Amino acid sequence: MTVGATVKAQAWVATSLGDPVAVMERREVDVAYPGPNQIRVAVDAFCLNFNDIDIIRGRYLTLPLEMVRTGRLRPAVTRELTFDAIPTALEDMEQRRTMGRLVVRVGG
Repeated sequence: MTVGATVKAQAWVATSLGDPVAVMERREVDVAYPGPNQIRVAVDAFCLNFNDIDIIRGRYLTLPLEMVRTGRLRPAVTRELTFDAIPTALEDMEQRRTMGRLVVRVGG
């Protein structure tokens, strides 16, 4: 591929800070091809969690790294969703109708 070439991908994009359901839009985005000494990783799933809500609202809260290192904090998967279900998942998380992480299946 030539330098600067891109490929199209689907993404949920926060258009501003605020209510996640109101400010998130599904868009087609350009993703650059990997450059020298870079690779592209195919993503089949990713986690959606409360920190995502906090970031979108502009109130990101960090968790003590020591809790993760010592095993006192462990992520729990609540359920798996499709990519199209992200608005519903964000609303469920905002209303605290879910606990733990949501795994979002990107393809297949």
